[in-house]
Amino acid sequence: MNNAAIYYEPSAFHLRGKVMGRQSAGAAFMQAVADARPNRVWCYASARVHAQDCAQTLTELGAPRTGVTWIPFSQPQHLAEPGLLYRPDPGIHADAWRRLTHARPDAYSLCGITHTTASHAVMDVLADLPTAPLQGWDALICTSRSVRDSVQMLVENRIEYLRERTGATRFALPQLPLIPLGVHCERFASTSDKRQNARLKLGIEPDEVVVLFTGRLSFHGKAHPLPMYLGLEANAKTAKIVLLQAGWFAHESIEKAFQADAAALCPSVRCIYVDGRNQDNMKQAYAASDIFTSLSDNIQETFGITPIEAMAAGLPVVVSDWDGYRDTVRDGIDGFRVPTLTLPPGTKLGSDLADRFDMGIDDYDRYCAYTSQLVSVDVEAATQAYRRLIVDPGLRAKMGQAGAARSREVFSWSVIFRDYQRLWDELAERRRADARLAPALTPRRRSERADPFAMFASYPTEHVGPGASFRRHEGIDLAAALSRLELASTSFAKSILPAPALIEALLTALEGDWMPFDVWSAPSPMCPRRRSRPLWSGSARPAFSTSTSNPDRLESSMSLPLNRPRPMLTAKREVVAWIGRALQRLAASPSVDANAVLDASKLGFEFRRQMIDGYLRDHYGLTVQSGPFQGMAYIAEAAGSLYGPKILGTYELELAHIFGQLERYETFVDVGCAEGYFAVGALVAAPHLRTLAFDLDARARQLCAALAETNEVAGRLQIGDLCRPEDLARLASPKTLIMIDVEGAETSLLGSTPAEALSDCDVVVETHYTSAGCTLEFLHAYFSATHDLTIIEQTARDPSAFPR
Repeated sequence: MNNAAIYYEPSAFHLRGKVMGRQSAGAAFMQAVADARPNRVWCYASARVHAQDCAQTLTELGAPRTGVTWIPFSQPQHLAEPGLLYRPDPGIHADAWRRLTHARPDAYSLCGITHTTASHAVMDVLADLPTAPLQGWDALICTSRSVRDSVQMLVENRIEYLRERTGATRFALPQLPLIPLGVHCERFASTSDKRQNARLKLGIEPDEVVVLFTGRLSFHGKAHPLPMYLGLEANAKTAKIVLLQAGWFAHESIEKAFQADAAALCPSVRCIYVDGRNQDNMKQAYAASDIFTSLSDNIQETFGITPIEAMAAGLPVVVSDWDGYRDTVRDGIDGFRVPTLTLPPGTKLGSDLADRFDMGIDDYDRYCAYTSQLVSVDVEAATQAYRRLIVDPGLRAKMGQAGAARSREVFSWSVIFRDYQRLWDELAERRRADARLAPALTPRRRSERADPFAMFASYPTEHVGPGASFRRHEGIDLAAALSRLELASTSFAKSILPAPALIEALLTALEGDWMPFDVWSAPSPMCPRRRSRPLWSGSARPAFSTSTSNPDRLESSMSLPLNRPRPMLTAKREVVAWIGRALQRLAASPSVDANAVLDASKLGFEFRRQMIDGYLRDHYGLTVQSGPFQGMAYIAEAAGSLYGPKILGTYELELAHIFGQLERYETFVDVGCAEGYFAVGALVAAPHLRTLAFDLDARARQLCAALAETNEVAGRLQIGDLCRPEDLARLASPKTLIMIDVEGAETSLLGSTPAEALSDCDVVVETHYTSAGCTLEFLHAYFSATHDLTIIEQTARDPSAFPR
C-alpha cells in the first residue's frame, strides 16, 4: 500500500451494529490489505484514534508488522506522498475540492467506489462529478455494468443541462473502471464432515434439499420473497424442501410479515431462520445447503455479493437477472438467471415516484419499496430453475464446481486487489503524463464551503487590518485574561483561541503605548514555520561533505506577490522600545515562565527580520548580489527560509565551491527545493544543466516555477512534489549532483534507497542535531562503503564581505 492511502472511518470497515453491503465490502477490503502484508499503510483519518483503530484492525486480520502512517483530514496536502487516496464510497468530489484548496490537481489521485446509487445523497454526489475539480487521473470504481450505466446517465444528464444553461463544452471526468467486489474464497470452502455436522445442528434430514437465502430479510429494501416462496412451493409437492433464510430483520413487524407470507404462500416448505450477523451461523448455513437463491428486485442493490459467496462455497445458484447478478452468474453454467421485467424509462409513474421522493412525501425506504413493487420476477422460470436443481444432484455438483472455480479465478480478493493496484498504478501514470496537458485551475475553496469571514464579510462594522492599533485594557492582568479561557461559554473553543503562553507574551508586549497592526500581520512569531537549512554536502568518490546547524534557528516566510517588492514596514522606533521594555519586565519577574521571555524575543526577532528584509529589497531590488548565483533575478518571497541572505548571496555560502563546479554535471536533482534558490540558481549559473526539483509544499513549487520563468530557464526545469526512493535511484547516474534537504526526512528517503544506487553520482545532504533528524552517524554508516565523506561545518559570516 505504498501507492495509496485509505480514507478511514471505522464504521465503513467493521461488521458491527447495522451491517449493510458496504460494511461487508469494507471489511473484506481490509482483509485483502492485511493479506498483502504491506510494510506500511497510509491512513487518512479525522483523528489519531481512528488511525490506531486501523492498526489494530490490521493486527487482528493477520498483519501485525504493517506500519500505519496517519495523515489527518486537516492536512490533505500530505496525500502527495502515497500518491492516491482510496475512499470506500463514491464521495471523491469533496476530496477533489480539498485537493484544489490545499494542494494542486495533480498532487495525487482520488479513487472511490460505488455502492447503492438510489439515495438522494449519492445521486447528488454523482451528478456533481462534472462540476467538481476531478481529473482523468481520478477514478470511481463501478462494481457492475448496471451501476456504471446509472452513473453515466446521471453525469450525462447534468452535462447536457450545463451545456444548455452555460454553453460549457469542456468537462473533465474521472475514469469509470469496472471492477467487481471480491470474496475471500477460503472462508467458504466446506468438507463432507462440515456439511454433515451443519445439517445435524440445524436438524436437517438426509433426504431434504436445502435452499439457502442470505442477506438482509427485507421485502422493501433487498428482495421481495414472493417469487421465491411460490417457486419453491410448486416444487414441494415432489420433494422435501427446506428454505434456510440466514439474515436479519430490521424490526419485529418485518419478521412477522415474512413468517405470515411464508405460511400463506409456501406452507409445504419447511422454513428455518438463523441470524446471519453471526459468522459461525453463516458458515454453518453455507455448509448445510444444496442450492443458493436470491431473486433481488430492488433498485438499492448494485452488485450483490451473496451469490459469489455461495459460488465460493460450491453451491449452484438461482438468481434474478438483475443488476450486478447479470455480470457474476453465468446462466446455465454456474446456475440460472431468472428474467425480470419493469416499466420503461420516461413513464408518468416513474416521474411521479421521483417527485414524491424529491418532495419528501416518500422516504428512501418507501421509494425503494414502491419501485420494487413495479418489478416482476418470472415465477414460472424460477420454478423451473429450482426444479432442475432439486431433482438432479449431478447438475447441482457440476454447476457448484463451475461456480467455485469462477469465484477463485475472477472474484477472489487476491485477484481483485491486484486489479486495484493496477488501476492505481495506471492513474499515477496518467497523472505523470497528462497533468501538463490539463487546463490550469486556480486554487480555490469549494463555493458552498466558504471561509466564513469571506462569506459574511459584510456583517461587521469593520475588519482588523492596516490602520488598526492595539493596546492592553487597563485593569486586565494575566490572571483575568486567562480566566476567561475557562468560562463555560468559551472553554469549548480552546482549540482555536490563543494559548496561555501567547496571551502572556502579547499582554506583556502591549503594555503602554498603542501597537500598530503591521507588527502583528506577519506569520505569528510564536508559531513560525521552521525550516532548518544546514549546510552539508556529499559527493561520490571524489568528494563528499557535510555541515550541521542549530535546530533552534528561527526562520519564517511570508505570502507576497511573486515579483513585486514589498515596501518596508512603516513602524516607529517606539515598537522596538516596547519589545525591549517587555523583555525587561519579563526577565525581572520571577513568576514568568522562561518560555514567555523566548516568545517575546521571537517577536522582536520577527520585527527586526522584516525591517532588514524590507531594507534589502528597497536597497538591492530583486537581484542576487554575490555568491555562485550572482545576478540571478529573484522573487519577493522565500518559502520556509530566510529571505535576506539569498538577496545578499550569502545563503549557505559554505556550498559555493560545489556550485562553482557545475560544469562537471549534466543533471542537478534538488530534493526539498523550496522557492528554488539552488534549483534555479544552478540553471542560471550553468546553461548546459537541467534540474529536477521536488518539494511537498505546493506554494514552494509555485514560487520555484515563477523564479524559473523570471530567469527564462523554465524549459530546463522539471518540478515534482514527492521524491520517492525509486525516483531517487532512477535519477542517480554519472554526472549527476543530488542535493537532499528535507527537514529531517533524509533518513527515511535514504534508508529506503540502497546506497549502491547512488554510487555513480555526487550527493549533498543536510544533517540535524535532533535524534529524529539525519545525523552524521547515520550518514557515515550509510555512505562509508560507496563514497568519500567530507564534512562542511557552518561558519560565521564576515560582514565586511557583504555587498555594499
